Amino acid sequence: MTKIMGGETSASAEETAEKAQKQHIVQRLIKGLSEIFVPIIPAIVAGGLLMGIGNIFTAKDLFEEGKSLLELYPQYQDLANLIDTFANAPFVFLPVLLGFTATKKFGGNPYLGATLGMLLVHPALTNAYGYADALAKGNLQLWNILGLEIERVGYQGTVIPVLIAAWVLATLEKFFVKVVPSVLNNLITPLFSLFITGFLAFTIIGSFGREAGELLSSGLTWLYDSLGFVGRGVFGGLYAPIVITGMHQTFIAIETQLLASTAATFIFPISAMSNIAQSAACLAVAVLNKDAKRAV
Repeated sequence: MTKIMGGETSASAEETAEKAQKQHIVQRLIKGLSEIFVPIIPAIVAGGLLMGIGNIFTAKDLFEEGKSLLELYPQYQDLANLIDTFANAPFVFLPVLLGFTATKKFGGNPYLGATLGMLLVHPALTNAYGYADALAKGNLQLWNILGLEIERVGYQGTVIPVLIAAWVLATLEKFFVKVVPSVLNNLITPLFSLFITGFLAFTIIGSFGREAGELLSSGLTWLYDSLGFVGRGVFGGLYAPIVITGMHQTFIAIETQLLASTAATFIFPISAMSNIAQSAACLAVAVLNKDAKRAV
């Protein structure tokens, strides 16, 4: 039965868990992150490739100097919008995907984790990409809960808040499963687990994740301004891990300000070189590990 259904026996599961405990903390961290992020890679790849296709329509000087493809052929505007919608979906609803995989990794109900992700990107909330603008204009909506004001802001495209929230959700769920009578488990456990986690996500966890992103942005700006090429090298080396956490989304505000004031940005060129370096490293590994016999 196990072989046919592709599962694993309790003995093999225990053996895997025992091996994991013997690994170094860095190995366990990397393994944990891979188990969370690897399942969603196809969705991210699809979205990224669609973004590349969408850029063909809007990039200037690609087919004619000073003009984009849409300016030359405006009849393709709807097609470009369609592709842009498809491309953005995996990133806008990234918390839903991560809520599922992270909660599963932490030992909770993955469908409850997906629900948590949906809560964090609910359309009734102010979009995360418009948070700074809404805050500056003073029209940011709030919940007033017994005198406690909570910002009604979503977490589209973020990673750290949903990862922390998923861990809290799984921890609460396992706690309630132990203390709640089995006859009430299906009612009480998901209700309290989701409500408590959601409340913490909007009051503490989300704010912490946003502040962490702002501190990161300030630190990178200091690196560039103060340490010259050394700081730029450090930034380039850290860019890929930063992307994994999702905090690279905070760079948009810095880039916008830089472009407005100086018509230039140091972030995009460094991030582009980081991406090219990763591609070159993958190509090098592929060439060095090529099996001539299999190739034949």
